[in-house]
Amino acid sequence: MNFIIPSEVLSFPFTVCEEEELQQIQNKVKDFMESLLENNQTNELTLSEYELNSLADKGQGFKAMAPKSKTYRHYTLESNSITLKDLTYPDPTLYKGYMITINSIKISIEDGELNGSLTRISQNDRKIFFGISEKWNGSRIFRDIFYTNGLDEIDKIVSKLESIQIEEKCIRFIPKRLAPQSPE
Repeated sequence: MNFIIPSEVLSFPFTVCEEEELQQIQNKVKDFMESLLENNQTNELTLSEYELNSLADKGQGFKAMAPKSKTYRHYTLESNSITLKDLTYPDPTLYKGYMITINSIKISIEDGELNGSLTRISQNDRKIFFGISEKWNGSRIFRDIFYTNGLDEIDKIVSKLESIQIEEKCIRFIPKRLAPQSPE
């Protein structure tokens, strides 16, 4: 069998981490989420670009002989913006056997609601939706970080956050501060 992996696939920035390290990152997120949703005073959650990418692909990296088509994700965090690069491989129905898309994401919390926009740009000559969406709910990045199942869970998390800050190489989730309780 002649099996040649395209150079564009091999040059994709896969993130690999040990199972123990992934578990530590997941516990960091889980502790934050539990504290946040139980209305406990909580510190902010700061994830590095590496931690975010480890969560997104569960630290598994590239599977050259995957039994079915798989989508890999890689986030790049820049000042006030996120770039999400998706690779779908292998897939014989796709042009060249793979597809790469790049999404430029702007995300913020305003008045307790998640606001954002997504600009999608196709790579490798595929024609797909292009442009800025009118309303983008941020579900992909929240699912990758918090492993949420639906928009209701995302809304619950967002309602407890003061802001989301995107900085060079990290993302910060800053909770609303609870009003101090008066002693009785």
